[in-house]
Amino acid sequence: IVDLEAGDYRASVLMAEVDGAGGQVNANARLEALRIPGNAPGIFAGAPVLAKLTADLSAPRQLLRFSIQHPLSRLDGTAHMRGNQDLRVSWTIPSLAPFGAIAAADIAGSASMVVSAARAGGKTTIALEGGMKTQGSTLLARLLGHATLNARAELSGNDFIMPRFTLDG
Repeated sequence: IVDLEAGDYRASVLMAEVDGAGGQVNANARLEALRIPGNAPGIFAGAPVLAKLTADLSAPRQLLRFSIQHPLSRLDGTAHMRGNQDLRVSWTIPSLAPFGAIAAADIAGSASMVVSAARAGGKTTIALEGGMKTQGSTLLARLLGHATLNARAELSGNDFIMPRFTLDG
C-alpha cells in the first residue's frame, strides 16, 4: 500500500506478507516514513518500522510471538491465547535523546519496561517492572536519574488489589 493514512498517522509504504499452514502462521510487515501526530511527527520517519508475528495455533495453548522494531524503540512479546492465558511484553528505548528533543529537553539515557499479565480461573495478575537511566541538564533528567518501577496488581471479580508498588529514583 502506498501513501497509507489512518487518522493522523501516515506512512509512505506499507508492505506485508502473511503465510501459514498446519496451524502455523507467520506475518511480516514494514512501514516506511511513518509519521505520527504530536510535536515530532517525523521521529520514526528516518528508518522503517518492522513488525513480525508468529503463531502456533495448533499448540494446546496457542503460542503467539511478536516484535516491532525501529532504531528508536523495540517491543517484543509472547502470549498464550488458550487455557491459562498470559502475556509478556518487553519495551526498550536504547536512547532517550530523540524523545527529549520532542520537548526541547536535554535528556539522554535509556529506558526499558516489562509488562506481564496472566489469567487463571477468575483471577488476573498484572506486573510491571522497568527502569530509566537519564542524564542531562534539565530538571526532568536530574529528577529521574536512575529510576526503577516495580508494581503488581491482582483483579478478581470486582476486587482490585495492588500488593506491590515501588518507584525508586
